[in-house]
Amino acid sequence: MKALASTYTAGNNGTIQTIAHCWRVIRQDGEILGFTDFEHDLTFAGLTYISAEGFAPTDVDSNFSGSGQVSISSFFGDQVTRPELDGGIFEDATVEFMRVNWASLPTDLEAQPRQYDLLVRGKVGITNYGDRRYTLQFRGLADRLNTRNGWQCQKECRYQFGDQYCKKALTYVSKTVTGSNGDRLQFTVADSFDDNRFTGSTVEWLTGDNAGYMGNVIYSNGSTLRLASPTPYSIQVGDSFETYENCLKTEEECENRWSNILNFGGEGIIPGQAGFAKWGTN
Repeated sequence: MKALASTYTAGNNGTIQTIAHCWRVIRQDGEILGFTDFEHDLTFAGLTYISAEGFAPTDVDSNFSGSGQVSISSFFGDQVTRPELDGGIFEDATVEFMRVNWASLPTDLEAQPRQYDLLVRGKVGITNYGDRRYTLQFRGLADRLNTRNGWQCQKECRYQFGDQYCKKALTYVSKTVTGSNGDRLQFTVADSFDDNRFTGSTVEWLTGDNAGYMGNVIYSNGSTLRLASPTPYSIQVGDSFETYENCLKTEEECENRWSNILNFGGEGIIPGQAGFAKWGTN
């Protein structure tokens, strides 16, 4: 049974409960962010927990094994931005999801017994975003025992383009739709580009019925782009959007196009399965 301070339990025992949810995120760059579902910001133990717009945590699944997990969704804002998610800065960030008594906030997170109820401590496992919202899925520490950790040797770069390992800054460009059959998935632009130049990148619509919405490019060829999921409204000629050129993750691409070979995250000389299966020769 959890040993909790009376300053916290009083918020559960009264006629009117005074409990709020808070989550504390320590990003890869060391910055610490705080969020809450309370109606206004809460400040305690040296950190301000921002009252996040549209904050929507799921039910917490937690048991004695420590494999608890929770997903939290909200709108993009000053605390969480699209370029930060594109750059992978929240990947594997440390998170603590807790309940506090807003009528008697904690003064020390290390004090015993605890002045708050810690529901889940773990890492950011999956980051999803689209339209104007994002979702971060946090997994308990024990969940790492069920997943493969570390890097495998592979020919392609293992890093996400623009993340803290790749170190290449994303360059956003604006384009305008010049061709569309009214479908919500595929469209064309005026200039042509190499195949797969935008595959895997993100599109944010700037004008038209879909303004403000975001989506992922699943395929790009010549002047044609195709999205992974349909937009809310039909894509029309004249609609403008913002995106960025993505990397094909090959050693040649990294060296010749991006001049970033020193940060290439693959092993280009691995022979592959076909090489290992060849018969020896004298």
